Amino acid sequence: MRLRKSITIEISHYTFKNSTKFGYRRVARELRKKQGLQIKDSTVRNILSRARGKDLLKGEKVISSNGKPVRFYDWYSAEPFEVIQTDLKVILDKKALPREVYHHTQKYNLPLYQWTAECVNTRIRFLCYSYEKSFTNGLTFYLMVIAWLRAHNIRAELVFTFDWGEEFGGKSRQKITDLKKLLKPLGATIHQNHKGQSQENGFVERSHRTDDEEFYIPRLQTIKNNKQFFLEALNWTWYYNTKREHTGEGMNSTPYRKLQKQYAWISKDICAFPPLLLDKISTNIGPWGGYNQLAHYRNNSFMDKEHTEYMFSLRGTYQSELFV
Repeated sequence: MRLRKSITIEISHYTFKNSTKFGYRRVARELRKKQGLQIKDSTVRNILSRARGKDLLKGEKVISSNGKPVRFYDWYSAEPFEVIQTDLKVILDKKALPREVYHHTQKYNLPLYQWTAECVNTRIRFLCYSYEKSFTNGLTFYLMVIAWLRAHNIRAELVFTFDWGEEFGGKSRQKITDLKKLLKPLGATIHQNHKGQSQENGFVERSHRTDDEEFYIPRLQTIKNNKQFFLEALNWTWYYNTKREHTGEGMNSTPYRKLQKQYAWISKDICAFPPLLLDKISTNIGPWGGYNQLAHYRNNSFMDKEHTEYMFSLRGTYQSELFV
């Protein structure tokens, strides 16, 4: 009887893994929470390892000839905010949203696109939104993220990684060159991933599923205007960065707690990035205006007081015309 129960539990482990595509730590956590099983992470890892040997797991990670997972960058040695993965998510996605949520989003004309920047070291994320998928909005997004980090005294050289979407330059060498010129004085640069290799932006790509499962699907149907949408988005950003634990490699904590262990002096305010509507901002600054409106990067120095105060004031703009 004990053997039969053990086999049943093992089957439930890799069945749950196949249905969710979670890593072993999160599988263990969810089984403890939902099924009341007193099981260690290492036990789940061993069970899944045996299942992998029997080819019972689906959608496994890419591995190299020596059997080790492929890593395209030395992500895990990067300091906080040194490497930031960026991506554009289509919110109105029939494959991701239930039909009723999809139609509700259309009916109330809620934002169509989510712009995401995720620090690979801490998993802290910054979100913005738009109705248009444009290069100008992409540039504006970078400028807002850079200004926010500099306002919180992040002095690191920033590397933004992105795919081949036109909103980040795409196939246009001229746009890529222009973007590099714009960002260089701000202490930032860009890196375009290899074409068709979405795993090179794996952290931010994976976070889109979390957005659907934990934010859009349960919350969108309660939202009927942009003011409410952006307040919900701010709450979601704060929850993701400060309350929600992550189980990825080197994590097992919230993103902010991971940041605190390395940079204890950084205020928790950094997690409250305002989810702005890029369309209205980009039409005001124009395609090049942000280059002059942001203080240039100066290593080992503080940003000008007026720019620091401006970025902190953005947290109070949720009643402003940006979100009407």
